[in-house]
Amino acid sequence: MPKWSKNGKEIFFRTLEVSRIMVATYRATGQSFEADKPVLWSEGQFTNRGTSRNFDLAPDGKRFAVLRAPESEAGGNNRTDRFVMILNVFEELRRRVPAGKN
Repeated sequence: MPKWSKNGKEIFFRTLEVSRIMVATYRATGQSFEADKPVLWSEGQFTNRGTSRNFDLAPDGKRFAVLRAPESEAGGNNRTDRFVMILNVFEELRRRVPAGKN
């Protein structure tokens, strides 16, 4: 499940054994493709969803949205994780803190 960076210089992928995200820089010239040795992008362990991708690169190319492994899957306790997505965050901030207020 590779994910190509927006800058055209990196490829991200998930490892199968422990579901971690790796990154490798690469060069593509004509018919040739050469990738450097992959390095670990994050120490986090992420949920394994089989053949479906469990992460995506943010438009700025610096962050990921990922499904983190629950504590029980990563070797911790049996807690239930939840997913929180915040939409229209700037509109909400403007509503809560009107201009000119500190």
